[in-house]
Amino acid sequence: MMFIYHSSLINYKYKDTNIKSFRHLSFFLCIAIIYINYSLLSNAKFYERFVGLVLVTLCLIMHLSARLNILTAEKEYEKLKHNEYINNLLAENERNRIGRDLHDTLGHVFATLSLKSDLAIKFLEREKYLEAKQEIAEFNSITKDTSKQIRQIINNLNYRTLEEELYLTKEILDLANIRFEIHENFAKGNLSPIEQSTLAMVLRECINNILKHSEATFCKITFQEDVKELAFYIEDNGKGFGNLTGKELKSIKERIILVDGKVAIENIKNPTQIKITIPKGVTK
Repeated sequence: MMFIYHSSLINYKYKDTNIKSFRHLSFFLCIAIIYINYSLLSNAKFYERFVGLVLVTLCLIMHLSARLNILTAEKEYEKLKHNEYINNLLAENERNRIGRDLHDTLGHVFATLSLKSDLAIKFLEREKYLEAKQEIAEFNSITKDTSKQIRQIINNLNYRTLEEELYLTKEILDLANIRFEIHENFAKGNLSPIEQSTLAMVLRECINNILKHSEATFCKITFQEDVKELAFYIEDNGKGFGNLTGKELKSIKERIILVDGKVAIENIKNPTQIKITIPKGVTK
């Protein structure tokens, strides 16, 4: 019981996870000295020595198990903190993107509307009704156009071009301290909107998986095309997959199947390699 108390003190009170630390080494030394004194320097019988050895073994197993549990909990906590950091980065980039769109759209509009309203008031004061009517008509036209642009921004919140997604990917990987290579062996301008959207969403999903689950330090992204299809390869040096069950990359498969695409895990680890293909000319 005394050793269980000391084990708990070392593991949970001081949270000492270094097995070579003074606390751990002194704990093991005390157990060894007490057992040697009990079994060799006393008149203990054989079965008593055996029982003592079993108790010492159990004590050591409990001590090391507690240490392992603490290490696992700390690792999970660090993983949660890392995921929170990544989510904050993604949210911040999304806010910046929305802010840029709104600023570009609305910044000069309000200045123009203010000018038009001031002119209309001045014309009315001077009883120049035709000029005032013209300014009011232009004011009305600008507000309608701006309303359409704002609706377009809202509709585009869930849509990015592949170029925009690649730019964001580079920013995120750089902020996450993940080295990367990106090879674009195709003309992005020739892609249809559905091809752009699908590849952008799949790229986003793959990068999220790498950031949150892979523990990778390097990532390579390659786009290729031939006469019939577009191919997207992504690999990393992370921990990879375990035994494949067919349920991996479920959300990516659900996106790709809508455009008759395919997903293949070509290598489960060292490095992890995924290939995604969609037929060319998809417009549905």
